[in-house]
Amino acid sequence: MKKKIFLFTSLLILWIKKAESQCSMCRTNIETHITEHNTTEVGENLNAGILYLLSTPYILIGIVAYLWYKRAKREGYKIK
Repeated sequence: MKKKIFLFTSLLILWIKKAESQCSMCRTNIETHITEHNTTEVGENLNAGILYLLSTPYILIGIVAYLWYKRAKREGYKIK
């Protein structure tokens, strides 16, 4: 059963097409800024904002998992 699930998941990953798009607000903002100021600084700032928004949930989940682990260890649960 696990072999079938692995095979199915692998096939789905291989069939995924590369998405080359962005939201209309981001595209409009970048196009407007580049035509007005003739610079790509807004693109760099937009990328930094996207990375910030992407990393925040993972950091929060890591903190919760760490605190959960410490509490379980303190209360004497057997952790493998």
